[in-house]
Amino acid sequence: MKILSVFSNGNEIAIHNNHLGRETILYNGTQVSRKFSLIGTVHHFDVQEGHEWVEYVINVGYNSWGAVSANVWRNGEPILISLRATYESCRPKQETRVSTSGAGYHQDLV
Repeated sequence: MKILSVFSNGNEIAIHNNHLGRETILYNGTQVSRKFSLIGTVHHFDVQEGHEWVEYVINVGYNSWGAVSANVWRNGEPILISLRATYESCRPKQETRVSTSGAGYHQDLV
């Protein structure tokens, strides 16, 4: 089930989940992250937009009314904020970032 879509610089970021706890993030229709969580989790991915590599951080969770919601940051700048979490609390730690020949993929990609 699609939770929401966010558009940034002409690109669509779609957040999906299902009743089994699988969260999936699609960037222009291509899966860039998938995790299992019952209460929400943080997704990180890097993509190339034109000549620039861009970092996205997406925090999926429940808002104060109990509805599934999300925060989305692009290079640390907020695109959508609907949860209390901050970028600093969600951003990837340096030791968990993986650089594979400049591909910019994070190790939790499927």
